[in-house]
Amino acid sequence: MKTMIISLLISSLSMCVSCSTLFSDEKLTLPKTPYIGSELRIDGYYYHVHNNLTTIYFLYRDGIILYAYSHRDKNLDEIEMEMLNNDMYNGSRNNKGDKTRWGVFLIEDNKIQFERWDAGTGGGLPTVKSAGYIENDTTFHITRIHRSDTKNEYLGDWVYHFREFSPKPDSTNIFVK
Repeated sequence: MKTMIISLLISSLSMCVSCSTLFSDEKLTLPKTPYIGSELRIDGYYYHVHNNLTTIYFLYRDGIILYAYSHRDKNLDEIEMEMLNNDMYNGSRNNKGDKTRWGVFLIEDNKIQFERWDAGTGGGLPTVKSAGYIENDTTFHITRIHRSDTKNEYLGDWVYHFREFSPKPDSTNIFVK
């Protein structure tokens, strides 16, 4: 009887270890590279609005990108009030502990790429890589999005505009080293 229980425990433990390997999060493929350029302003955030859904990204000098916000039916003033009232820094939108909020970006000439983790349908977190071009220091276009879990590539023109904002959340996180 003891042997059977020990065998079951070892089997269970072994399955748990296998599952964590089987469902591990994808690794970012873009290198974390300090941003020393001036192609884009970084003293605020970039936003995109489509079908009343506003998406916000912060870019940092250390090469980190923060997917800070995505909300339907709120204008930028309302979103900023939430950010200033610390809703995005604490509570349910706590970015520090949510790996899907963090990633890296890379700018070369007038091209931008960024990659971050996203919620997936399996056990681990897939990555999403976005690429496009910079129109000017306050506007960039994402023209291609690739998901690592489905291998799907989406083509389009998602335009992000700059908006000055302070105080920005800092880029310190436990996910991007």
